[in-house]
Amino acid sequence: LQDNMFERDFTFAEHYPLPSSELCCTVDKLREFVEGLPAREAPELFGLHNNADFTHRKLEGVEMLSLLGSMQVLRKHLH
Repeated sequence: LQDNMFERDFTFAEHYPLPSSELCCTVDKLREFVEGLPAREAPELFGLHNNADFTHRKLEGVEMLSLLGSMQVLRKHLH
């Protein structure tokens, strides 16, 4: 836990502020706040280094290419 986490301007990571009490008073305002957050979570949000995101994306790419390759082999056997 951080000492400043109960201060008004506290953020978990850059671009991830906590909603103010004014934003939480209606569902529409809270929804607007959430939709304004980045679409992809930053590794820093979870205490990870930037390289964690790079490694994750690289492994996803390798897995996708492997899957596509196995589908191509299957297609050759069916024809």
